[in-house]
Amino acid sequence: MRLLCGMETMTRKKDLSFIENIFVKSATILAVRCWETDDFYELDLHLPQAKPEGWTTAQRIATRISNFHYCDYTPAKWDVETKTCTLFIDGSHTGRGSQWLRTLEAGSELHYASIDSVRHAPVPGTVPVFIGDHTAIGHFSALQQLAGKQANTTGFMMVNKAAHKEMVAENCSWLNLHTICRHEDYFTQLDNYLAELPPENSYIFYLAGNSKLVGNTRKFLRQLGIDNASIKAQGFW
Repeated sequence: MRLLCGMETMTRKKDLSFIENIFVKSATILAVRCWETDDFYELDLHLPQAKPEGWTTAQRIATRISNFHYCDYTPAKWDVETKTCTLFIDGSHTGRGSQWLRTLEAGSELHYASIDSVRHAPVPGTVPVFIGDHTAIGHFSALQQLAGKQANTTGFMMVNKAAHKEMVAENCSWLNLHTICRHEDYFTQLDNYLAELPPENSYIFYLAGNSKLVGNTRKFLRQLGIDNASIKAQGFW
């Protein structure tokens, strides 16, 4: 993983439009780390106006990436006392989001409109099962943190390429994920994974990532006899 540093390049609120100045809040980027695959980023933030002590569910931060254009990312690995967190962001897609990511440096400001709940939270007495693609790493990390260090979590994730499997294992070991590449047979592999889950546990399945993938995975779980109450879905893109 590469740590990206540079001269301080503060983006002042004076650079925002008049309307955005009314509601936009500011965070400080403490560090920018890019995975060795050069297409996935970790941003450490200081959020002085946030109240992480009240986060009992996964959150989404509406992050400004250009004029009047905002993308939702999930704060993860937050610390209540220091008001810091980490955003895990996929930069492999072409567009404003990826362009914005490549301009960020430690010491610069990040602007956001709000931090809101997505109503995903661990259920006491159950084992969280995370299923999705690698754009959901932050979301699953937040749920794992809410579940607690002693929680038994597991998951199944599709990544873009083989190198991502190594990066997920190295940089996100706490998630205990079984990973496959995009070219592999997703539903066959998922079926095999689910068949190996210990039957004595009570599971809640948290689906996140590409909306089409999330929708098809929900249908697949329902076909296996898993009831709707045990499936929590959140499509991102």
